[in-house]
Amino acid sequence: MNAWTKGLLLYNIKNTIGLTANILETVSDLWKSLIDLYDQLLEVVKLYTKEQLKSLHLYNGNNFPNHIAHLRPLQ
Repeated sequence: MNAWTKGLLLYNIKNTIGLTANILETVSDLWKSLIDLYDQLLEVVKLYTKEQLKSLHLYNGNNFPNHIAHLRPLQ
């Protein structure tokens, strides 16, 4: 069951070559590695989004609907 479950997890990951998760041990170790990797990436995404939001400003004369269109992907 361990190998079968690990195979299902790895089969559903798009880029297993660049994966830094622990794939050689049990499926539990793989799952913990994936959670840790996701948490690290989530923090990077949060920082990037925060910097993007700080750089967007609405100035007088700017088109408000265009400004909102730039903000939507950063939600």
